[in-house]
Amino acid sequence: MRDSRNLPVWARPAVVVGYLGLLMALWRMQGVLTDKEALKYLGCAEQVLQGDLHDLLGNYRHYGTYVLFLLPFVALGAPTLAVPIQAVLMLFAARALERSVLRAGGSERVGLLTAAVFLFALPVQQWVPALYTEALFAALTLMFLDQMLLRERPGRWALPLALALLFARPVGILVVGPLTVWWLTRGRAPWTTWAGHAAVLALAVLSPTVPGPQLHIILGSEVLCGCGTHPDAALGFTGHSVLDTQLHLGATLGPGTLLELWGLRLLSLFTFLRPHYSTAHNLLLAPWLLLPLLAALGLWMQRRTAWVKAVTAVLVVYALLVMFTCDEWSGRFLVPLVGPLLLPAALAVARRVE
Repeated sequence: MRDSRNLPVWARPAVVVGYLGLLMALWRMQGVLTDKEALKYLGCAEQVLQGDLHDLLGNYRHYGTYVLFLLPFVALGAPTLAVPIQAVLMLFAARALERSVLRAGGSERVGLLTAAVFLFALPVQQWVPALYTEALFAALTLMFLDQMLLRERPGRWALPLALALLFARPVGILVVGPLTVWWLTRGRAPWTTWAGHAAVLALAVLSPTVPGPQLHIILGSEVLCGCGTHPDAALGFTGHSVLDTQLHLGATLGPGTLLELWGLRLLSLFTFLRPHYSTAHNLLLAPWLLLPLLAALGLWMQRRTAWVKAVTAVLVVYALLVMFTCDEWSGRFLVPLVGPLLLPAALAVARRVE
């Protein structure tokens, strides 16, 4: 941890006040999003309160953390009270990111600036006033990283955070898995680490429990969910896993088309720009194109440090699964990766300006 001149006493309070101002502005513009996907979680929470655990242990088991998070607010008849708690969790996540930057060698100034960038990241924070899983999942991801990286041993909150992440979204395994493998194989032969990461990805692509409708979305050759390009490609499909869909598409569309599809999904994942957004909206989001580039630079500059290998594994495994499936139309799949990308990006910038 590098020394730095002390921050002004008003610095952190100013960031918090500015962040709360941003949330107020978002609330005035969009209100609290309680429709579409949110209705599913709210409905499941209501069933749990009535003693019915069928959906919680079935269709929504991979979202169980969020359903349980909503329970007390649904019980009070005021589910939107979850929003202030989500805002507080984001503050904890920003503080966790700041600590990670400091332990990785950044200064106090760079650490606070990184936390502020995260808190003022509109593509991330727009999900705080929404009863969707993004805000909780993004916050838990950063807190779990803080408990796992740049420490002699995992922090005391590592295990409960890992369990919460595993059931916050289906992709929770893509955060918990690589970081756990990295810890368990530290000091061992490199091939054991790579084999472990491959096993995590294999668990995702070979799982036979993926719902049929989700497999048919993949078979529609969609880059963005809901925007299929080959609707007839599903004809004759009899498989049950993500791997089965890739084999089927390769045989149906040809390897060249499948490779193109993979590339388009990866490009889509690491940008918030969308063709259906207005020009003004895309211009507002355009600066975020720099984030993956700066993150790649930071990872390369610190490639010999152990924590870089862990963060890289999370990013690669997560990106590969999106490459095999599809991206989300509003960029929501990138939201949990913003924090992990900001860590190396901040250190790359710090090396140039300090």
